[in-house]
Amino acid sequence: MSNKRNVPFAQQQQHIVQQQSIYSGPLPPSSELAHYNDIIPGAAEQILRMAEEEGNHRRKMEERLVDEQIRASKTGQRFAFILGIGSLTVVTVSITLNQPLASIVPAIIAIISLGVSLFLRSSIIFSRSLAQVE
Repeated sequence: MSNKRNVPFAQQQQHIVQQQSIYSGPLPPSSELAHYNDIIPGAAEQILRMAEEEGNHRRKMEERLVDEQIRASKTGQRFAFILGIGSLTVVTVSITLNQPLASIVPAIIAIISLGVSLFLRSSIIFSRSLAQVE
């Protein structure tokens, strides 16, 4: 038989204590690093090395991503420029041959593709300035 049945309800209390610690970032607080070292000698050094390697890897991946975005923008810019110049050539030939109606669609394509080319050029400059800031 339990002792709880003999104790009046008003005296029956339970205390629940909960402790929670939260940290953000690749490294735990130094006090926890010391505890890791107490459990496994050299663990703190391993954790620091892992955080350093992860940071290097992340920076390398970000650099690759920026380089790839710049390369893709340059490729798009080149294609848009070539399309624009080709369309302007068709417009010029159509007007020279006295076919102004045949030059409307190529003229629209030329204007749009040259606009896209300028837009992509500005995005390349913006990407480079962001990469230099970081």
